Amino acid sequence: MRLARLAACSVLLCATGVAQRSPLPPEQLAKVRGVLDAVYRLDYAKAETRSREMISQWPEDPAGYVYLARVFWQKLLFEQRALSLERFSQPDFFSETPRYKTAAAPAAAQRFHTASEEAMRRARAHAAKRPKDSAALYLAGAAYQNEASFQISMNNAWLAAVRAGHQSHQAHRELLALDSGYGDAHFVTGIYNYTVGSLPWKVRWIAVLLGYQGSKERGREELELAAAKGDIVTDDACTILTLLYAREKRYDLAIGKLDELCKRYPENYLTRLDLAGLLVRHGKPAAAVEVYRQVLATPGFFEKTIVYNNLAITYRIMKDYAQAEKWLRLSLSGSSLPGRARAAALLELGKTLDLAGRRAEAVQQYRLVQQAADFDNSRREAGQYLNHPYREK
Repeated sequence: MRLARLAACSVLLCATGVAQRSPLPPEQLAKVRGVLDAVYRLDYAKAETRSREMISQWPEDPAGYVYLARVFWQKLLFEQRALSLERFSQPDFFSETPRYKTAAAPAAAQRFHTASEEAMRRARAHAAKRPKDSAALYLAGAAYQNEASFQISMNNAWLAAVRAGHQSHQAHRELLALDSGYGDAHFVTGIYNYTVGSLPWKVRWIAVLLGYQGSKERGREELELAAAKGDIVTDDACTILTLLYAREKRYDLAIGKLDELCKRYPENYLTRLDLAGLLVRHGKPAAAVEVYRQVLATPGFFEKTIVYNNLAITYRIMKDYAQAEKWLRLSLSGSSLPGRARAAALLELGKTLDLAGRRAEAVQQYRLVQQAADFDNSRREAGQYLNHPYREK
């Protein structure tokens, strides 16, 4: 069920007559779908195994390396939460100097780089031998898309991302010139349109020199087209559209896209965490509480402290300070609580106690934050509330 289809996109689909078909041959398409299905189910080991099976089956073809790089990048995103709704929606996401920066483990980053460089090298050679081959063009674009995505999400290296994105965009524009019916190709061109249209001028000039300026509106339309007519990238397009609509505060559309993913991949708790966050932003905290409780009941779910902290903040928004305190103290009771989660819980507990009129107890929590390791300027924020009690904006 498509809950959030833009009317403009529907008109575009009717006008262009795009049919659903893939640039990849059927056997390879099935393998790629298997990799992406495992990724969306958070089974990165299975996704890697399936990518390596493609390498073994087609050693001269770039497909296995393209999707192996994709798996490594996706796993890094999972570990760092580097492209969460919270991060992407921040005003500084497209800035040259963002407040939040990721720090991927060197070994994990190198693993991605090795696979990505091999994918791009093989994709270039493959496309050079088959200049009008739809599969070769698609895989070349996908290879450079991985690189551009990594540079944006993990390095904040916009110039490198624009260069790689241009290569990806060029390959998929050529693919669309061969046949506009390849809905999957609109994913890359849509991202490129939106991203370049969002960049500050100091970065955007490199895209202008390459002959392309970008358009956020056109980017959204193409991503909607990819979500509706893609044969490979439907889930990817829904994910990106969720991020875009959340950033633009179009919460009904974002919730609709995310709801589709939640239904298709019930074991993917990250989508439901983001859904709950969207519901809070949309002024529906009670609905968010229900989603958080569903996440806690997910078999095999182990990151419970994240949910405890988020539940506490949601109850605080509802002005139920007793419930907020309960969940934060439950979070802090964990013996193996990660440092970042502990700092967040202490800080949020201090805020909750301040709002409940228990200033002396709040001060104790802020002092504990200042004594702990610093995460995302937690010490500075605690210092502010030591000087002035926390009050909701």
